[in-house]
Amino acid sequence: MKAEGIEVYTKRKEDINAISTIDTAIGQLKKALVRDTRKVGTDDWASRLQKVTQGQNNNPIDEYLEGVPPAKVSTNPDLINLLKDKNARYADYNQRRIEKRGQKIENAGQFRIMEDMGGKFTRGFKPRFGEVRQVKEMQGAVVVDNKDKDHLTKFVLPVEDTTNDAGPRRIEQRGSALTDATRRARLRPYADELVNFLRRNNGHATTATASKHLREQPGFTAAMANVPSFGAFIRLFDSLKLVNASATGGTSKVRLTNMAPRRRLRGKQPDPDRRV
Repeated sequence: MKAEGIEVYTKRKEDINAISTIDTAIGQLKKALVRDTRKVGTDDWASRLQKVTQGQNNNPIDEYLEGVPPAKVSTNPDLINLLKDKNARYADYNQRRIEKRGQKIENAGQFRIMEDMGGKFTRGFKPRFGEVRQVKEMQGAVVVDNKDKDHLTKFVLPVEDTTNDAGPRRIEQRGSALTDATRRARLRPYADELVNFLRRNNGHATTATASKHLREQPGFTAAMANVPSFGAFIRLFDSLKLVNASATGGTSKVRLTNMAPRRRLRGKQPDPDRRV
């Protein structure tokens, strides 16, 4: 790209819409490519790419390019000047917003950072801003916190007072916190029974053995309704730990979290009657 005179900008991970214009153009190109390959009846999209790209470049764009095709912008001085003025107004608008956000954050002196949702669906009432950070300095569209980490101001929330903030209630918590709490309350007696069972068996057992033992307990099968698996049941309780098969040589196990796994001694065992 440098050889072709193309300037390269790297977007920040949290700024998911930073290249939305490029994403839209790529999406339109792909749709046109699909229509073309279907029309000519071929799966060799690469052989049609140049033709479709030329078609996109010769397609008039009404909203932004005033009805002029992209391929003809470079030869239209009047349109170039118009676009420069239009972009200058956009830049001025964005700069005013940056300054307004920065002033609010600086006046508050602290802020919350937006949490990474991992691309998953999150209900609208769930909290999207987490830990409170102190403002160290402002750098245009970026705020630096007291840990010397920088954040885009459009993804932080100014906080003026946190003294009455007791944190999110259970209904606000992300994921299945509320559902897990309900399951945990229903299955607590069986978790206690499994803990006692494991204590009688050196603190561990295979998942098959542990599952069989609980299925023999009255009401366990009914209590497991809407719990996807026995492993999901184990993960509900801090006193229990699921050990994957890869870590145990082929058999998954359940053990008590406060008991370290026993290690086999290799080689010759010491003679207890030998005197040193």
